[in-house]
Amino acid sequence: MFTERHRAILEFEMKWTPGAGESKRDAIRHRFGIGVSRYHQILRYLCFQPEARDFAPEFTEPWLDRQPVRVRQLTSATDPTRLT
Repeated sequence: MFTERHRAILEFEMKWTPGAGESKRDAIRHRFGIGVSRYHQILRYLCFQPEARDFAPEFTEPWLDRQPVRVRQLTSATDPTRLT
């Protein structure tokens, strides 16, 4: 299930730039109320969700392309067009 929180996390990840006044770690904690480890777990989860891939392909596709072949094969199970 793709939620508003998921959307906000993807938007944050795509728009955040270094030197924006506070560290990314602090920004994540203030904005989402979670630690960096949990934040990255959520990002990883989202990269496998079709709704997130449709919403932010510029983030999810390069991330998936850097993953081992087995990870891409698992992803293609939900989207037969993923590996061509």
